[in-house]
Formats: sequence, C-alpha cells, structure tokens
Amino acid sequence: MRFTAVAALCLLATAPAQARPYTIDDVLALESYGRAAFDPKGRWTIIERHRRYDQAASYDNFPFNDRALGVVMRVDKAGGLLRPLFEQEANAGYWIGAPSPSGTRLSVFRLKEQHLSIGVVDMGSGTVRWLPLNPATPLLNPVPIWRGDDQLLVLEDVSGDLAYPLAIGSRFQREANEQWARTTSGKLAGVTRISNTPGQMPPPGAERRLHLVDLMKGSDAILASGRFADMALSADGHWVALTVEGAPSRPSTTPVTTSDLAWDLEVDLVRLSDGRRRKICGGHCNMLSNLLSWSPDGARLLFFARQGDQPWAAGSLVLHDADRASSVQALPGGAQISLGDGDWGVRTALAGWIGDRPAALVDRNGERQWQISGTGSLSRLPCPSAPAMRLTDGILSRCGNTLLWSDDKGNDQSLLTAMSLSFAAPGSNSRDIGIRASTDALPDGRWPVPIQKEDAKGHQALWVSPKQKGDAVRLPGRSARLLGGWPETHEVLSIGTNEKGMATLWLSQAGRQAIALDRLNRHLNDVELPETIKIASAVPGKVDWLFLPKRRGKAPLPLIILPYPGETFPADKPAPSDPAAISAIVNPLLLTGQGYAVLQPSLPADRALSEPARGLGALLERAADGAIATGLVDADRMIVYGHSFGGYTALVGAAQSRRFKGFIAASAPTDLASSYGRLSPHDRVSLTDGFHLGAAYGWSETGQGHLASQPWREPERYARNSPVTMIDAIQDPILLIHNDLDHVPVWGAEQMYAALTRAGKPATLIRYWGEGHSFRSPGNMRDLNTAVRTWIDHILEGKAPQRGAGGL
Repeated sequence: MRFTAVAALCLLATAPAQARPYTIDDVLALESYGRAAFDPKGRWTIIERHRRYDQAASYDNFPFNDRALGVVMRVDKAGGLLRPLFEQEANAGYWIGAPSPSGTRLSVFRLKEQHLSIGVVDMGSGTVRWLPLNPATPLLNPVPIWRGDDQLLVLEDVSGDLAYPLAIGSRFQREANEQWARTTSGKLAGVTRISNTPGQMPPPGAERRLHLVDLMKGSDAILASGRFADMALSADGHWVALTVEGAPSRPSTTPVTTSDLAWDLEVDLVRLSDGRRRKICGGHCNMLSNLLSWSPDGARLLFFARQGDQPWAAGSLVLHDADRASSVQALPGGAQISLGDGDWGVRTALAGWIGDRPAALVDRNGERQWQISGTGSLSRLPCPSAPAMRLTDGILSRCGNTLLWSDDKGNDQSLLTAMSLSFAAPGSNSRDIGIRASTDALPDGRWPVPIQKEDAKGHQALWVSPKQKGDAVRLPGRSARLLGGWPETHEVLSIGTNEKGMATLWLSQAGRQAIALDRLNRHLNDVELPETIKIASAVPGKVDWLFLPKRRGKAPLPLIILPYPGETFPADKPAPSDPAAISAIVNPLLLTGQGYAVLQPSLPADRALSEPARGLGALLERAADGAIATGLVDADRMIVYGHSFGGYTALVGAAQSRRFKGFIAASAPTDLASSYGRLSPHDRVSLTDGFHLGAAYGWSETGQGHLASQPWREPERYARNSPVTMIDAIQDPILLIHNDLDHVPVWGAEQMYAALTRAGKPATLIRYWGEGHSFRSPGNMRDLNTAVRTWIDHILEGKAPQRGAGGL
C-alpha cells in the first residue's frame, strides 16, 4: 500500500504546548473510530470515523449518539489516504451495514433529523443509491443480509417512525406529547392500556416487513410481515429464518434474570423461491434469542428452545432440516447444553457448527466441555468457556495464554503462546453487529487467522495457521485494537491509542515502519495526566488506585472516593482511567483536573448473601484507610461519589459511616420495593416493545440487587437494604443527581430528598431533563461538571455556591 511520506509525517506531527489539566471541554471534543469492514477480495477497507462529540446536529439518539456523528471512510490497498467513501452531509450520521460477498457493493445507513435510511454504495464508482424503506435495526441483528452481490434482505419498520432501538432517546417525549395533545383537545382520550390476561387485548409489538431488494432488476418483493426481531439466511441462499415475537412472556417460578424478555420468541422459515412460510417453533415452543445458526454446508438450522414455562435448563438444542421439514435434538444421549450466565444474568446458549456437525458447550459429570455431535457419539474438545472461532475442520480457541487448534479428529495443537491473546476486533461494540453475532460462541473464521498478542515487546499481530506462523508485526500504541488486514501481504490495520487518549489508525507490515493513516483527539496532546499509585486492596489479588494531580503542594489533598461493588482491578493492569471516554460523571480525570485526589477501590459484591447493603460502609472506610496511609490525602476532607450501584453504595455508606464529609449519589436506587417492577422509560407510554420482564424484575431478583425474591414475599429484606429506610442514621450532607428518563426511577431520588428534608438532614437534589442513565447533552454535561465541583467545594471548603449554571 502506497502513501506519501509527507502525508504520514503531517499525521504524526503534534505541536508542543504547555501541560494543562483535563477538563470537560476535552471530553466534549472527543472523536472516535467505530466499526471496520474489509473487502472480501482485499482491495479496500471501510471504517467509521466519529466527529467531535459536541458537533452532533442533535442528541436525540442516546445511547446511540455516535450514530449521528459517523462518517464512513475508505482506504484502498492499492494506495491513497483515508477519505470519505461518498459525499456525506454534516448534519447527518452514517455507518456501515455489510459488504456484498465479492465486495462490489456495500450497504450503509444514514440518520438525519430522526429519520433512518438504508443505501447501497457501488464500490467501483463510489455512488450511493438510497432505498425507499424505513429500515429496522433490531438489537439482535441490526445488519441487512446479502444474497449474492445483487440482492439484499432488509427488515422494514412499517410505522414510518424511527424504530427501536435508535428511538430510545426520543420515543417517550414524542409519544407523551401525542397523548397530552389528545387530552387537551377535550375530544380524544389520551390513554394507553396493557393487560396480562390472555385474550384481553392484542399484543402491540413492532410490525415489520421482510424485503428482498434486487438491485439489478430494480425490484422489491415483500416476503413476509410480522413482529420480527432477527433474521438469518441459509448458506445455500434458499431459506430465511425469522425470529418472531410471540405471546407476552410470563414470569415463571424461578427468579427473573436481566435477559428475560417481553415476548416468547418463535422461529419461522421463509422459502425465497416462492415466499412460502412455515413455523418451526411456535405455540409452546420458546427459543433463546442469541442462537440462530445455519449449517455452513446447506439448510440445517440450529437453535435452542424450551417448551412452555419450563426452566431454560430443561430446554434442548434443536436441529431443523429446512428441506425435509424435520426437527431433531442436535446432541444425542440427552446431553445438557451449558447456558452462559454473565455477572448480571445475561443468558446465552453456547453452540454452533464445526464443519457440518453441531458443536456445543455441555455440562457432563459436573464439568463444562466443548463437544461435537457425531454419529451417535460425542467427542470432547479442550478449553471449555474459552473464546473460540470455528473453521472448516475444527475449533481455534484462546486457552489462557495459549492459542489452541483442535481439529475434528480429536487432535490438539498449540499454535502460539503469549502474555495475552485475542482475535481481531473489527467492531467497536455489540451494537455494530448485534447481540447475536457478538455472543456467538463459534464465529466463522478462515485461515490464516489474524491474532493479536501482547508480551514484553508490546502489542503485536500475526497471521496464524496450523502449518505456519507469519512474522510478528508490531502494533503501535500503549493500547491497540487489531481490526484485521490482508493475509496475502500480511499487512494489518489497527487502532493504537497512547496514554493520553490520542488514537491513530495504523497500517503495519513485518519489516517495515508502520504508516499513520489518520489521527484523532490531537487536543489531548498537552493534557497533563494524574499520577497513579497502587494501594493494596482488601480483595485478594487486587489493588485500589489512587489518582493525584501532578501539580500539587505538600499539603494532603481532599479525597473523592468512587465506589462500585463488583468492580475490581488486577495489579498487572493499567489504572482504570480513559481520557478518550465520553463521560461527565464519576470521571477521575475531571476530578483530578479540578485539584482533588481520587480513589477507585476494588470492592467485592457477594450476591450469594442477597443483602446488597451489608458491610458497604466498612468497605468504604477500609479503602479510605489505605489512601490515608500514603500520607497524601486529608482524612478530614473526604467525599464518596457514586453512580448507579455506586450511588446506592454512597447512600448506604452515608448511613453506615461518619468518616466522610459528604456523599454524592447519582442515578441511585433508593427504595428497592418501589423500584421493583419498573417499566422501560423510553416505552412507558405505548409499551410497543411489551412488558420487559428483565427490566422490571431482573436487577432486583438476580442482578446487582440480587434479593432473590419479591418484595411482597420478603418485605423486610427489601426494606433493610433500601437507603430510604436509613434516614435516621444519615447525618452528613447528601447530593442527589437524577435524570427523568433514567431506568432507575427518578421518583426514588425525589422520595429520598423528601425524606431527608422531613428529617432535617442536609440534602440537595439536581434533576436533568431528557437524560437517561448517563448523560448525552453537552449542555447538561457542562452543568453537571460545574454543579458537582461547586457542591464539593462548599462541603469541604465552605465556599459559597455560585450563581448561574451549576450553582446550588
């Protein structure tokens, strides 16, 4: 790939400047890279580049604000610098869909003035054709599917409005205004209804159409209509599997997890030759959302389902032959597939394909084992639960610090060993490719595989196969993300980020100097980062991190403690701060930039007790003692500042400790009983997305709260773990911060403020409007930054509150 030396030097150049503190202006000026897509034939790469955060035309799309800032960029392997793929408007945001199989076309999205469009770019001419559809981008799979180079499968939302999930940030305001207008007219009822009684009313759901767009013929065929949440195309191109929202989900006798949905999920098949549709999982059949996988050799579909309200553990892995219209259990002998449950209860079925045989992580004799279904028998594979990739004849897995190749004949081969290993990551988060693809236990791969490793020499990339290992390519940057590359020339593309948050897009090849294609966040070059000190933690094998302003006097500094139970820090990893994180709340860099010392402690979260409040005050005191022992912080000037579960910790700590001058609780649950059963804020009006069991009950029963029961069955447990019942024990000032569209109900902060006021305890309540669980509006982020600093200075130093923005 050819680039001019002058251009590369210009990209690398950064003007020296006097060091300065990190500020909210730095946060709002941040840029970022998104997803990358590589031409299947190796001619080009596409990458999303997000403009400065404060340059969005509007901030209606939280938590998808980056979508409104995206520019789709192209770099050619034959030479050239990074450039826009096509002409893109400044008041719109663009992102990648998917390249066609041969790379002649690319699907793209455009978000402008709360309207989403889908287009197709001709990669030869760079022209884009926008389709007359209102595309849906479901969380399970937001990407349209190519059927050859000329046909595109697209899900359309028939409402004409911006569809979920992009509408999360604006739906409540729009629908509430519509209902208010009906009421104030005096002629129409402003009313919505929901019922859990079968037959009382049809479930609302999101009506969608499946389109097959033929770009050569200029035709658009509607193949099916329904409440579709996902789709997958068979390898032979004959069938489309559709995940369909069925009956409203009903909670079972077992505790609800955060992954329990609003609807039972069914599976339909559509034959593309004639549009014939049939249901293969419906009625009492309920599938798990993360697995919908076609065999690589044809038309067999793998999914996990249970019958009726039986526990998910009693479900089975189903193998359906579309051509024969028959289903069987995919694993013989009744093997029990292992269901993955993340720290906060995210349930997944861990299964996929090895060649033409189903493979799954199963529980056998108390152990988790990867096994391949054969002719009535099971073959064991090593490294259960390890990140893995499927190839035509086996599994490539990351087993600790070893890259292990296990072929379908039962042979294992170690290909690589390093301190740290990972597969290439072309997507920046699960929103890029969807929940199903991002939780795929066995994603597709092909030899040679690009692997990122870390050792004493830093970050490197290699192209690996069972027969050979390419030369290591150094990846520049303190941290690096390998996007992918071109195996023919062993070139790789990566994003390297330095300690100050400046990100560079690098082209690297063994034996050659890396070339900088693009650079973001140059404004961070002159930021002075805080000094960081490791402190032994009460959690075995973990550390607490103390952040100190570089420019400070000899006197001990006031200390801000940022707690979050369940968050722990290994001693061999860098300090948990990111100058490139768009965050105005509990940001240690903003606080040290204002002259405070900041402590981020490792805190355990023992959910087995089902008593989330127990001992939190003692944990905070123990962490503070470690910081005080350094002699660098003032034991008489300490504030606890937490967000979400950290905010809950701050309020409980206020009731359990008198060691601190004040407590800041942002987005904190305060009355665990009254917040039980909450509705999703964005969908409170119409409930188009249904009654989401996980959102209503998951946090309380099995998530962070983990109370393991319901408030009417364990009222005392809910009460004794609720900060609002601890008012008499609270003596020190409280600052409550909450947003009206937070999924943690804002009335909890209002109730807490009212209780503190009634009891004569010092309290301040700040509410932000149009914000969710975190902040999206630059105006609100600036105000928050000023308000927190003003309150802290008032509590610690006795300074009078300012007038105007952020004043208290």
